[in-house]
Amino acid sequence: KFQPCQRVFRVNIPSSYTNSGSSAKKTYDAGVIELSGKYPGESRSCIN
Repeated sequence: KFQPCQRVFRVNIPSSYTNSGSSAKKTYDAGVIELSGKYPGESRSCIN
């Protein structure tokens, strides 16, 4: 089934992996994100 607009879902990144500089000090491996499934809290947005 075709659904218009882009999918929106959130991936939480621990605060220990964020910084305010222009380059990463530590990288976060989110693993494999399977986009063919549906995620809890997923929505659609036509405003980009």
